[in-house]
Amino acid sequence: MVHFNNGLHSLGTDPKAWETSLRAAFDLLKAEGHGAKTVWATSTPLKDPDLTAKAQALNAVAAKVVAEYGFPTDDLFALMDPQDRNKLWTDTFHYNEQGRDMQAKQVADAVRPLLAGWVASAAASPVKNADFEGEGGWSLYPPKPENGSFELSTEGAHAGKRAAKVTVLQPGLQFHQYAPVLVAGATYTMKYWARAAQPSKLTVHVRTQKPPYVFYGNHTVDVTTDWQEFGTTFTLPADYKPGEHVLFFNLGTVGMCWIDDVMITP
Repeated sequence: MVHFNNGLHSLGTDPKAWETSLRAAFDLLKAEGHGAKTVWATSTPLKDPDLTAKAQALNAVAAKVVAEYGFPTDDLFALMDPQDRNKLWTDTFHYNEQGRDMQAKQVADAVRPLLAGWVASAAASPVKNADFEGEGGWSLYPPKPENGSFELSTEGAHAGKRAAKVTVLQPGLQFHQYAPVLVAGATYTMKYWARAAQPSKLTVHVRTQKPPYVFYGNHTVDVTTDWQEFGTTFTLPADYKPGEHVLFFNLGTVGMCWIDDVMITP
């Protein structure tokens, strides 16, 4: 979840330049945000009326851009503008505890429904970008070109338009996803599809990010040149912590391998 604002430090910026930078920030959030929900927050009014007018002008520019990107808006300006400047402001920019509490409550009200929806979605589909039709969610280790590379390829995906194509230059290249949202104590079935340009070995598991490594669902399969579905079942311990684990595909054969439709279900 990203609750995002930019404005009060830009009151002297040219509005056109500010709009360009705002669009660049939104593009970055969409490209690198890994599906995080984004809420735009309007800049709050100031104790000085002239500066408030400048903040209002930037808010108007932002409203046009936010509508294009489809982000919801948390209108903190509308909340605070009718308030008593002498009662809630501590200086030109900042608020006292009562003013901060008012804003905190509205921020919580703005993000809570979206966060609840994200949690429900994550529980139903703990693997991010599981079908590789979107962007993000996956990376390589070591992240060095001499070890290999991956792309979202349209070369004969198993389903949909794209699959992950991993080019392995050094055996043991790791294609992985951080922090799959799995529940401690639960039993899961992991399934995925794979093919390769040559017979290959592929080892798959969920494991701790840092040593001593603990593995769940660890298994090795023989991948052929035809799409095949592979899978396993595993049970997580009561102390499993999603933020400390990684979903790993360890590619043991030099060459090209395609992976698609990675599913983990209770």
